[in-house]
Amino acid sequence: MKNLAKFSVDRAITVFMAVIIVIVFGVVSYTNLTTDLFPNMNLPYTVVVTTYPGASPTEVEDVVTNPLEDALATTTNVKTFTSMSQENFSLIILEFNSDTNMDSAVIEMRETLDMATTNMPDMVGNPMIIKLNPDMMPIMALSVSKGDMDQLELTEYVFDEVIPNLEKVPGVASVNVSGAYESEVQVLLNEANLDIKNDEITAINDQFASMWLLQGLHGEPPVLPSLDKELVGQILQAQNFEYPVGYANIADPTYSDGTYLVRVCD
Repeated sequence: MKNLAKFSVDRAITVFMAVIIVIVFGVVSYTNLTTDLFPNMNLPYTVVVTTYPGASPTEVEDVVTNPLEDALATTTNVKTFTSMSQENFSLIILEFNSDTNMDSAVIEMRETLDMATTNMPDMVGNPMIIKLNPDMMPIMALSVSKGDMDQLELTEYVFDEVIPNLEKVPGVASVNVSGAYESEVQVLLNEANLDIKNDEITAINDQFASMWLLQGLHGEPPVLPSLDKELVGQILQAQNFEYPVGYANIADPTYSDGTYLVRVCD
């Protein structure tokens, strides 16, 4: 301490200049200092989401979740993983060691998943890998209300007016809406009518089996399935489709070339 005091007295100008330099650097650093609400972090977690439309939770677990878990278990530096199988989709969360390079881990996972999904049914979608990142979190939440609008009118106003204007704001990556109006059709089945129809189907199957035997045909005769809630739901889902079938050339002076896209809807 005495040597420091003696040096400061003997070299007063040098010490004074050093203090000035420290102050200047401090002021410059402070004025250029920026705050980051969500700093860059390497979170050792990934989420694998795989869709399987029309499948029950048990079927999703057997066909999708279990095979993917077995494949992903061989990924380097995997610490633990948990899974959830629900209707129509599978979700697997993987935790890696804290020092894992997540970019390399995602590449390895993608290669593993490509091989694991080769023998899965065609209805199974391509697994989507989500690398958790604080930058993905929303940083602003807004609520919208306008006059005496009901939920349907307010939903149309948000999608037609609010969202387009928000997406034009510089720096806005995406805009998501929750609580919007969603229309749906509920189908209530009459159990008594289902039983009547199933009795008719049973009678038809018996008649067809008798004809099959009389004609001496080999093998089991085709059988019409009984109606239940699941089968009716599959029929309704299969009937609800829209598909392009080509173009139609129609002479129309109000249209430049008279070519129209034709789509089949059911």
